[in-house]
Amino acid sequence: MSSMSGTKKRINRRELGKIALVSAAALDAAQSAPAQTAAPKYASALDGVEDRVNMAAFDPVLFTKKLHDAAPLRLTFRAQTRDAAEQWQKMLRARIVELLGPLPEKPSPLQPETLEVRDLPGYTREKFVFESRPGLAVLGYLLTPKTVKAPHPAIICIPGHGRGVNDIVGIDEEGHDRTAKVGYQYDYAVQVAEHGMAAVAIEPMAFGCRRDAVTAGKGAGTSACQPAAGSALLLGQTMIGWRTYDDAHHRLDRHAQGARCRPRGLHGDFRRRHRDAVRGRHRAAHPCRVRQLQPEHVP
Repeated sequence: MSSMSGTKKRINRRELGKIALVSAAALDAAQSAPAQTAAPKYASALDGVEDRVNMAAFDPVLFTKKLHDAAPLRLTFRAQTRDAAEQWQKMLRARIVELLGPLPEKPSPLQPETLEVRDLPGYTREKFVFESRPGLAVLGYLLTPKTVKAPHPAIICIPGHGRGVNDIVGIDEEGHDRTAKVGYQYDYAVQVAEHGMAAVAIEPMAFGCRRDAVTAGKGAGTSACQPAAGSALLLGQTMIGWRTYDDAHHRLDRHAQGARCRPRGLHGDFRRRHRDAVRGRHRAAHPCRVRQLQPEHVP
């Protein structure tokens, strides 16, 4: 090192060690010092006044839950006899139809068409289309087992959220047949056929091929529920009403009869409850959830 006078000063090993110790201590102190708290990110116009207002009163979801909890539940099942139960069914069915929105009074011609028939291990898969009402097309698959003689007991299979009907009939993201049952829906329509029953699998409105072009461009897993449901409400109708009429109102029985099937039940998400309540002609209705869709839980 150089001094003010220009002469050099030597540092011995002891002094060098002291310098190293001081530097290490300073580094440890800097690393252990508490980090400065970042400034809170702006959330809404209520920032800074949370203690002056009831924040829960601004939550629309919480508001709907309160309405639900306060509902009088006039149609709660309390029947003690068969006659009382049947009378309750009539009242409940009329109320559900009212809430679903107006449904067509008379069914229109289905104009069904088979697009493809594939011979697969253990079952046959038929792809078909029909019109649920004029100008509204529906796609579906009929899976029939090879091991059981027709007529087959039939299950109407409705997919949950995801890619649509392909995710329950053994078709992967690239449109190819698959044998491995993957994903949270476990190709449960295929499992229905493997258990000796016919599966009528329907593409719900706003999923898969039944989406608008803008939504379809966002990927296979993106649904069009929001724009379609919003449009239905503006027209005084409901998306659930459209879906109920599409795949359970006097339609699938006709296609199933042509395939020598005996419709027995509904297997799908919460929408199957509306369908069965409106129709009341199925022997059973089973809601699907992740656990229930695993292979060992197929009905």
